[in-house]
Amino acid sequence: LIATYECKEPASNPFADSAKAKDCYAGIRCPILVIHGSDDAVISHSRGAGLARATRGALLMLDPETSRLEVCVARGVQVEGEANLPLSEADSTELVRSGTAFSLEEPIEALRALAAEVGRLLPGMVVAAPLVVREQVLGIIAVGPKLTRQSYSEGERELFSMLGMMLASGIYSHRLIQGLQEANQALRDTQEQLIRAEKLATIGQLAAGIAHEVKNPLTSILGFAGTIQSAAATLSPGEIREYAGIVVDESRRLQSIIDEVRQYSKPKGYMMEPAPLAEVVDEIVSFTRFDMLLRQVEIRREYYDHPLVRLNRDKIKQVLLNLLRNAAQAMRDPHRGLIRVAVEEETGFGVVRVIDNGSGIPPETLA
Repeated sequence: LIATYECKEPASNPFADSAKAKDCYAGIRCPILVIHGSDDAVISHSRGAGLARATRGALLMLDPETSRLEVCVARGVQVEGEANLPLSEADSTELVRSGTAFSLEEPIEALRALAAEVGRLLPGMVVAAPLVVREQVLGIIAVGPKLTRQSYSEGERELFSMLGMMLASGIYSHRLIQGLQEANQALRDTQEQLIRAEKLATIGQLAAGIAHEVKNPLTSILGFAGTIQSAAATLSPGEIREYAGIVVDESRRLQSIIDEVRQYSKPKGYMMEPAPLAEVVDEIVSFTRFDMLLRQVEIRREYYDHPLVRLNRDKIKQVLLNLLRNAAQAMRDPHRGLIRVAVEEETGFGVVRVIDNGSGIPPETLA
């Protein structure tokens, strides 16, 4: 957004590939200020005017937890020992108040201690500018002498101050966007956990129906397998093959039931995919056989169209199952209940309508 950081020779800059540097600048791009890692360690203004070429430079970012300025990028200067320095509350207040570039060689009295610390950590720096946004210090950018060895003019210092302000604004905006992205991801994760919990609760409510569906093929398997075991000597090869075939068929049926339940409860995230809407409705209507209440209700499918829509199959199935269960729960006598599930197509949309002959919603509730 504001600055581009180019490291042509990472080995010459011990901070270029650090996690701290990547955290500071991830995603920040702009043609305003370029920090090069070339042999002459130059910081150059991309437009070639004002602050044109300097012999060295560094960027320090404030760690709010420790109140220390940490070197994230350095060029043309050797940093020894700990690459950070303290920022006192008084210095922070003065940087916010002034908001302009200041001399490190002849600093104002209020910033004399800070200038000395910067000079100790980064020898040879002559001018520094605060990165301030919304009365908050984000860091400091410092540069060494110009290649011409001339002093920085007042106009050049003003330009340097402006660059500091723009860089601070870019970093601040990037952090806001990053924070929003993280918050959004946390929200999505929480929503996914809630949906997962709802699915598991639904599986618990359907446990009796699932047990009933599993019991039928299991009974057949046990019966015919037991017959083969106990009467194998008296059975003909044809009978054994017939009974074994029934065992295999019922085992496949049992596997299908287990797979269907596992597929429903499995988390699938937020992936969208094109799918025939009628096919999705078929899957969930078939799944209702596990619900002891819905088993008593007649569910009639009415497919007037077969639209192909882009959807999250998992989420749509959960919504439809909830609608069907709500419809059945609203019926005074489920045995006389009728739920119609209609699939239609309107301009640019696929439509699913769930219509039941239950008691409906009282007017006072709708109000």
